[in-house]
Amino acid sequence: MKKSSLTTAVLAGLVGVVGFAGSSSAVELNPDGTGQVLIYPYYTARAGQQTLISVVNSTDTPQAVKVRFLEGYASKEVLDFNLFLSAYDVWTGTVFKLSDAGIAGDGAAVGTRDNSCTVPNFSASNSVAGMLYQPFSNQVYTENDPDLGPQGTDRTNEGYVELIDMTNIGDENGTATDITHVDGVPPGCDDYALLNDATNPDLQITPTGGLFGNGSVINVADGTQYAYTADAVDGWTATPQFTESGSLAPDLSKANSPSGGAVAYVFQGGVMTTVTYPPGQEIDAVSAVFDASALMNTWVANAAAGQGTDWVVTFPTKRYYVNDQTLTDAIPPFAEVLDSEHDGASCTQVGLNIYDREEGAPTVSPTGPVFSPRPNIQTVYTSLCHEVNVISISDPADPMSILGSQYENAEGSAGLAVNMAPFGTAGWLDLDLYDYAAGNGEYHVMRGDVNGTTFLGLPATGFAAERFINATATTSNYAGAFRHRVERMISSTAP
Repeated sequence: MKKSSLTTAVLAGLVGVVGFAGSSSAVELNPDGTGQVLIYPYYTARAGQQTLISVVNSTDTPQAVKVRFLEGYASKEVLDFNLFLSAYDVWTGTVFKLSDAGIAGDGAAVGTRDNSCTVPNFSASNSVAGMLYQPFSNQVYTENDPDLGPQGTDRTNEGYVELIDMTNIGDENGTATDITHVDGVPPGCDDYALLNDATNPDLQITPTGGLFGNGSVINVADGTQYAYTADAVDGWTATPQFTESGSLAPDLSKANSPSGGAVAYVFQGGVMTTVTYPPGQEIDAVSAVFDASALMNTWVANAAAGQGTDWVVTFPTKRYYVNDQTLTDAIPPFAEVLDSEHDGASCTQVGLNIYDREEGAPTVSPTGPVFSPRPNIQTVYTSLCHEVNVISISDPADPMSILGSQYENAEGSAGLAVNMAPFGTAGWLDLDLYDYAAGNGEYHVMRGDVNGTTFLGLPATGFAAERFINATATTSNYAGAFRHRVERMISSTAP
């Protein structure tokens, strides 16, 4: 394992390297929160909730962005469109359940009151409470790329979002003028001859990034909000990648560097590792910056006091390793292809180590519902079977699902989110994404780069949602979201 340290002087020198990453097209997870790609790890329209999505163009340059909503069962696209952000512009949208708004259907939709240009435009024929909306579609997982998962539109009610900066926008043909607000309204949103033309030179300028975004899961009736910041990936592309509306391109696998293939910068304990992937493995550069050998976060679970926690664990690049219909075996670090055994899912075994706040941990099999096989040591091994997974930490005798997830449980049978019995009433959880079968020498390991450097674990992101209900107070509900902390393991040789 690489366990080196850098002097203060060398670290200071790296500041310039990190700042240079975007322009040199080395993929990095920008700790400052701005980038060319934004990943929002969770949206939901279940249990009376809505999810507010916002994106900000912090630069003085107009930009065209691909907005893509993916359901969380197997990362199948349910909606995408092109968004045109003028300088310093903000776009907001709300994911909601159609039936909650009195509209026929059991799926989700995204609505907006924003004036920024989109192609296609949100139709005035779909309007509710002064908001234009577009329903999510089940076409991809039923027709274009069918799988064995649920086929109805209800599947669209949970998932995640990715925004990809495709190009800066020039004004040789007047495109920047079209999409720039005048008294709050862009004058040329209907100019499809320019806005939807991939040969338009105004849309062939390498994107400079500078996007940042937030997500908030809100329950108006309960007065709760789980707010998070979107993950920002910078240095993703060295070339413009504009595509017309309706195109599935670009996607995260189109990362690139000027020399071909893709390069990534990954920090571990203050030390930067540079990895270079050849053509055909560009997605590994994105996976590398999300790779985690373990995720760590806190939890509370006390049904008597109305306390409970849901962990969201999203694998933002998993589909590129398990979804390809030409694959007979999954590409590492994942082990199962889609549809292999679990009703259209691809299960990934992980380990869970739970602690209370006083260093305590279970050492014998707990009572009540537990994961199979029944554990007799601290670490519990189970499977996370989806692209977006929700682990509910609550008393098995009185389960409390914070987010109301309806994904199947660990073994693929119908049920609520994966439930894990707490140890005590509060503590922290270590989710082991590397060693998933203790003593058997089975590990999650990514493919090596051109120099044989490998990342041990899985590409993952997410947060813990905690809720408190105070029955004695007038305002009785309190909620918070906390991003997962990450451990990384990098090796120049196989484990």
